[in-house]
Amino acid sequence: MNTGDWFSLIKVILKHGSPTIPSYNYEQFQQDELEKISHLVKPVKKVNKKRVKLVRKLLPVPFIGPLIALVSYYRAQKQWPTYIYHWPEKKLAYVRISKSGCTSLQGAILQKQYPNLDVGQLSWDQIHNLGKQYIRPALSAGYTCFTVVRNPVDRLISCYHDKCLPVQKDFYYYQDYLFRVINPNLSITQFVKRIKEIPDFVKDMHFRPQSGFVEGLAGIKIFKLEEDYAALEAFLKSYDLSLPHLHKTSMKKLTVEDLDADTKNRIKVIYKEDFQNFNYSMDF
Repeated sequence: MNTGDWFSLIKVILKHGSPTIPSYNYEQFQQDELEKISHLVKPVKKVNKKRVKLVRKLLPVPFIGPLIALVSYYRAQKQWPTYIYHWPEKKLAYVRISKSGCTSLQGAILQKQYPNLDVGQLSWDQIHNLGKQYIRPALSAGYTCFTVVRNPVDRLISCYHDKCLPVQKDFYYYQDYLFRVINPNLSITQFVKRIKEIPDFVKDMHFRPQSGFVEGLAGIKIFKLEEDYAALEAFLKSYDLSLPHLHKTSMKKLTVEDLDADTKNRIKVIYKEDFQNFNYSMDF
């Protein structure tokens, strides 16, 4: 990260951002979801009700609200450069990469940690909130570490469908992200253009290049979702794990054939390192 990255961030905010964001506190939403499974969770820091009240007052204030959200997001990115799930009983660590099967993988481990729990009945937020108590920003010593990566094109399309299109009730996933630079219902072309302009240091975890998640993790086992499924199953079986596919959707999704040439070229630029590091073809 350098001065140029900050200028790029300011530029994209001035170009696409909004001075206001809806008054919705995601932290409180997560806390509410967590309370539904509180009997399973070790004691965690409670939400500061005074702080929540203050944030709710300030979020609708033009410029101040989006700035508070930006500072909070940046601090979280600095504190959590990656998300490593630790399973102490097995000394197994899983680097969680969003939109690469992370909910299924984390759910599989949770099912072993909580054998009386039907993980398949939990929501996405409940699975990730339950798993937070085992997630660390760095790899602990003595753990076998693995992750699963996905073709950058498929991963990006999945992110677009899952996070950019749906608007549920009064909540939109990116509604307080970087002055709302990603608006609801952008076309896939607009979406790719937008994230290309966002510097990597503040890219959301769901479309951040995968290479950054595994940087510096020597000896990590990397499985490709599309090509190494049998090898991944065998690896998981050695830890008495099976891999269910949670939260399937019947929504018809775009494919690479639906992308125009300019959009494909932008994807190649955004995810150049991923294509190279994980040996995915750029011929698409």
